[in-house]
Amino acid sequence: MRGTKDIDPLSLAMRPPADETSAERVEREAREREAKIISAEIDAEIEMDRKQKKYDDSVKVLLLGQSESGKSTTLKQFQLIFSAKEFENERISWKLIIQLNLVRTVRIILEQLSSLTTTRPIPFEDNKLSRTIHPLSHLNSSGMNGSTSSLGISSQSSGRSSDSDLPSTSASITPSRSSHPMSFNSPVSPVQRSPTTPFSIPFPPPVLPVSPTEMPKLGDHHRTLRMRLLPLVHLESSLLRRLNPSEEDEATQRSAHWSTSGRELFVRSSVNWKEKVARLRNGTFDVRDSFADVDDDDGFVDFDNPDDPNNVIQTCKEDMLALWHDPVVRQVLRMGNVRLEEMPGFFLDDIERIASPSYIPSDDDILKARLKTVGVSEYEYTLMMSGQPTKWRFYDVGGSRTQRAAWQPYFTHVDALIFLAPISAFDQCLAEDWRVNRLEDSLLLFKSICKSELLKDVDIILFLNKIDILKAKLDSGIKVSKYVKSYGERPNEYEAVSKFFRNKFAAVYREYTPKSSKKLFYVHMTKVTATDAMRGILSSVCDAILRSNLQLQGLA
Repeated sequence: MRGTKDIDPLSLAMRPPADETSAERVEREAREREAKIISAEIDAEIEMDRKQKKYDDSVKVLLLGQSESGKSTTLKQFQLIFSAKEFENERISWKLIIQLNLVRTVRIILEQLSSLTTTRPIPFEDNKLSRTIHPLSHLNSSGMNGSTSSLGISSQSSGRSSDSDLPSTSASITPSRSSHPMSFNSPVSPVQRSPTTPFSIPFPPPVLPVSPTEMPKLGDHHRTLRMRLLPLVHLESSLLRRLNPSEEDEATQRSAHWSTSGRELFVRSSVNWKEKVARLRNGTFDVRDSFADVDDDDGFVDFDNPDDPNNVIQTCKEDMLALWHDPVVRQVLRMGNVRLEEMPGFFLDDIERIASPSYIPSDDDILKARLKTVGVSEYEYTLMMSGQPTKWRFYDVGGSRTQRAAWQPYFTHVDALIFLAPISAFDQCLAEDWRVNRLEDSLLLFKSICKSELLKDVDIILFLNKIDILKAKLDSGIKVSKYVKSYGERPNEYEAVSKFFRNKFAAVYREYTPKSSKKLFYVHMTKVTATDAMRGILSSVCDAILRSNLQLQGLA
């Protein structure tokens, strides 16, 4: 008798029962044949999927950067420049988003005016204000491409960085807490600020003290304007509730002082927002479904009556203009350090045009429009490159600190990475953590990208973005050295400042990129809302990516 160690348990399990009847045998064999067919089909699908991935000839590009760095705008530029027909087909979908952007900035002004009274129990006309505007004084933590000033990009401002261009690194390149690098797996852990960091100015920056006699006085006409503009606030609330259900509230709060009324419109990668907007515009669903817990007169919008979004905005046009051009309102905003012109989705200078019944968004409007990305969005376009169609796949990844843990899975199988760093944000803090300087955050994030082993052979294209806003800030007298201590006594001029920031990022790349890396590194100074300038930059970027891709395949 053989021992139990000689018995094959798998053979024993597969052996037909000893007392199996003929009918049972026929049934068993039929089941086995069916199982083999199913198994073969599964294997065939797996093999087909493997081959498709192996021979996928699309060019894959990952867009990374902190929130509001310009990733989505860059993607719009790719579409506008290389896939104009698709861009045109989506034009009307942006109208409601632009209207919401306009309404949001109006609400911010109204909240700032309200802060003069709601935070202080003082009569409207005779109030004696304190020396600090609160709580909205830290709205300057936003950055955007909305400035209309234009800055040309010379041939010296972009291109491949050589070692001769790269300075040696020092402790001043990154803050002293560089020993505590940003982790993709711990995106929201608070980081303690060292007093020796070059970004040691507290955020939000304090408002300069003023005497009580210099404080603005709000009159009855301001109270009337606020009341007349309340329909806009209700409109925004209604549309946000419909486009972003409350259970999906991703709360982009400026600080703990902000209420949920200050949340920002966002889209999830799994939601077709353009379809939602089209249904809102066409009234093909019942908006009451979203407002079961809201009274009909509290934010409800009936899209079949004259109170639809277009009519509300047209009706409030003159009041919006009066509010924005009021000198006292402008003074309140300056005192509160609220720089609306630098915020994403700034359209207050375009009220007349956007409130027109025949308004259709222009290319520039769409590029300036702000729609926050939550999650990872994948876009596939067939771009015309040198007259030839080429398939490109772009991954637009949400950039807030809470979303960065989702980046790493997309580091594999990409051909190039475009990293956007808004260098105009040297005097701003993160929306999600006012203790962290935005430029400092970009440097730390870029350092993590350079160090990644998964990306060691992936070409990096660095866009030092929002140079138009940087130039406007410098022209207004804002001192870089106040916020970036390592800048020292260098001239507070665009050429010197932009070169300094470029060298800082280039030095981080050189120091932290693995020595075995085969990646190429390109730097461009950008204003991604400027189509004429971006046309040349993106063409250069695409050519470089395609050339590198062909070299990897041994075809060049």
